[in-house]
Amino acid sequence: MRYLGAYQLGDRVSLAVQCRTGQAPIAPDNAPVATIYNTAGTAVATYGVPPIRQEDAVFGRAIHLNRQYVVGRYAVRYTYQIGGQGRAEIDTFDVVGGGDPGGTVIAGYPFHRPHAEFHVLDLDSGELIRGRNPYV
Repeated sequence: MRYLGAYQLGDRVSLAVQCRTGQAPIAPDNAPVATIYNTAGTAVATYGVPPIRQEDAVFGRAIHLNRQYVVGRYAVRYTYQIGGQGRAEIDTFDVVGGGDPGGTVIAGYPFHRPHAEFHVLDLDSGELIRGRNPYV
């Protein structure tokens, strides 16, 4: 079991697993599946995990901590089969307070109108938000 770290909402968590029998890496029958569980043991999300380095049987992907995640500890259970035999690995990570589930602003555009100032913001989650009369 590995601890992946502490993240805020809107961050991306890199999930990775090396499929193996004992210490030897070996390609699984199918790509692994990562299921994320909260502290109550309820499945929050399930993701297919594509290959990163096939020669080393390493699979991984990044997940976005969006609105379905709340502050707390999460366990990631990777499941796969090698030669028809089921295998599993577990990682954990924490979601801590702060951040925004939409992610970080990666672009913005101001609209100047006589009655107000508007801003359209593009978040790294792909969400567009609009604000009126922003101030600092």
